Amino acid sequence: MAAPFVLRVLLTKVGASCDTLLRLRGPMLTNLKRILLTQYIGAIITAYLTAQGMITLIGVVVYLFGLWLQTRDSSVLGGSNSRFILNWGRVLPEIVRTVLYLAVAGAFVWWLYLERPSEAEADLDEISDEDETAHTDESE
Repeated sequence: MAAPFVLRVLLTKVGASCDTLLRLRGPMLTNLKRILLTQYIGAIITAYLTAQGMITLIGVVVYLFGLWLQTRDSSVLGGSNSRFILNWGRVLPEIVRTVLYLAVAGAFVWWLYLERPSEAEADLDEISDEDETAHTDESE
């Protein structure tokens, strides 16, 4: 698990108490993960991030295709031998935005759906299962 190591390094640089934050992180993130999974908010956020990433990717491809068409048409019609000049100031931020959207969506999918449950989550699942059985026993 590289994430706790990276978190430790970052927090010790800042001077925060790493162990306290890591202990508090477990139950809070477990509850957040449960809410995101059961209320479909996680699926909505993942779909939104993926859609934004695809929209920006399509925008970059369309922009590059338009530039290519402009240079191709001008060389054929005008007789000039114009070169394909790429405006990196416009393309690079869009590529970075695309990569960030898709990376965050991928990390979100991994955290919500593909990560193995930790011991804290297993303990909370047992507690919630006991609560559910207690409520069903009372209602009968």
